[in-house]
This record gives sequence, structure tokens and C-alpha cells, in this order.
Amino acid sequence: MDSFLGEIRMFSGSFAPSGWALCSGQLLPIMQNQALYAVIGNTYGGNST
Repeated sequence: MDSFLGEIRMFSGSFAPSGWALCSGQLLPIMQNQALYAVIGNTYGGNST
């Protein structure tokens, strides 16, 4: 499945495909998601920690 970093895509299922995260408002650690943070930063909240 080709995708872009930071992309939100509709998916019918009760799980996230491999390499994806669910969009459920959870916090994601910056240290484990540095590439994603480089793309969206604090656009949707957060405090850079």
C-alpha cells in the first residue's frame, strides 16, 4: 500500500495495517516518530516533548 508520511486514509477494519497508527487522538512519542514530527510538528497540539 503506497502512502505518504502523515497521510490519513480511510480503512475499514478493527486494526491498523502494518506500519500505520489509528487516528484516535492518542499521543505518539516524538522519539519513536521523529520523521512524522518533522512533517507535522505541533500543528495538531502537543508541546515538543
